[in-house]
Amino acid sequence: MNTITQDQNPNSVVAKNSSDSNEDSALFRQCLLDSMSDGAIFIDATGKIIVWNNKLESLTGLGAKNLLNLQYDPAILGLQDLATHRQVQLDQDPVVRSIRTGKVTKGDFAITGRSGREIKIEFTATPVAGADGESRGCVVLIHDSSAQLNLQRQLKDLYTFSMLDPLTQVANRAEFERALDEFVHERETSSTNCSLIICDIDFFKQINDNYNHHVGDQALVAFAGLLKKFVRNRDVVARFGGEEFVILCADCELQPATQRAEEIRVELMRTPMSMLDGKYITASFGVSELRLDDTATDFFVRADTALLQAKEDGRNRVVASDRVDAEAVAAGVADEVLPNGVSWPKLKGSPLVSKQFRTRTPIPVLVEKLRGFIIDADAELRTVKSDFASLVVEFEDPNDFSRKGRFEVEIDFMDDDEGDETAKHGRRRYTFMRVTIRLAKRKWFSTNVPELAPELLGEIRRYFMIQDDSDLVAHIKPATEYRER
Repeated sequence: MNTITQDQNPNSVVAKNSSDSNEDSALFRQCLLDSMSDGAIFIDATGKIIVWNNKLESLTGLGAKNLLNLQYDPAILGLQDLATHRQVQLDQDPVVRSIRTGKVTKGDFAITGRSGREIKIEFTATPVAGADGESRGCVVLIHDSSAQLNLQRQLKDLYTFSMLDPLTQVANRAEFERALDEFVHERETSSTNCSLIICDIDFFKQINDNYNHHVGDQALVAFAGLLKKFVRNRDVVARFGGEEFVILCADCELQPATQRAEEIRVELMRTPMSMLDGKYITASFGVSELRLDDTATDFFVRADTALLQAKEDGRNRVVASDRVDAEAVAAGVADEVLPNGVSWPKLKGSPLVSKQFRTRTPIPVLVEKLRGFIIDADAELRTVKSDFASLVVEFEDPNDFSRKGRFEVEIDFMDDDEGDETAKHGRRRYTFMRVTIRLAKRKWFSTNVPELAPELLGEIRRYFMIQDDSDLVAHIKPATEYRER
């Protein structure tokens, strides 16, 4: 057979022998095979290897001259299942399946590379059939995917690092905040119910003090593991910080979320901790339900306030935000009466702490003591009147400087209106004080620790020389009305 080709003269045509054409075709084919970025194997109808290209030689370290005309076997490549790392047997081999079914077979495998190293590959076997439909063999393409898979693994590891707490392997605070925003947005668009559980291990500092921080870490891991047992697919359990954890409960109203918190509490107190020599730990829980007009901060702070109430009530208990709200409403109706029959102005909202005291120190002296506290605490004075002062204080946990709180402190003063008449009746004159502590405005989920409010109250008492609880008059429950100033 002759082929037609053109020489330098475009009008002249010369004949070329078919044997020369076949030789060139073979050269082109070999050049193509050797320049491929993927490994290639041609296997004939009898199962013999008739092509083994350069790329495959470099991948495996096996030369073509030693393999051509050998019977193909997956063991030559050291072909392994990527999931189980087991050798692929001949009856499971993709080449055999492709020839048998007449269909392209693909899969992710591993092969043995140079020096015995494992190489992850994409394996494609394509059957070859003649015009008569009879099998002529199979073409195998092997793509080295180890670099891509390693990159995917690194990206996955990076994502995991960015969203998981490294100690407990639950979601970290950043991932919780992202999920919280998502839940709030979903509530705005679809009115889907959602609840939040905040829980805090009781007396966790004693674990670190009596054992060590390593044992404390083990207790945190065990607690996180317990929480994970109580979450569903769309729920999010996260470590918010220290020994405080949160659970976002998707499609869940307040009552079932409260019940779930109670189940966790009971399970925890019944679970012996091996790292604590079989002793038990307890936790306190605050629960809130997302309301239609809530911001993420509203939702979080309401659960956090309920948690604080649980701790004030004695720990190892669950408090739902509806109970806190009910107490606030009841306090707004009731009078807050001082021993001398005079009522305090009513409070706004639900403060973290509000207590009233009595002292024999006159108001002018107390004001001087307050001045010293403002200087020492580097506080910001907001409002000052003859019987009232408000300031913002940054307060650190004296045992852990990483735990800080930014609080607004309101101090009411009231003198005994009976004045010198008290002496005539043999009674001593008192000054009454009310100290109210709230969370000050802060950046989005900054390191504000509401649990430090009682510590701050103690510091203020020391400055005013209110030494012991004998001077404590009553615990004032928060009211809902706005104070007129």
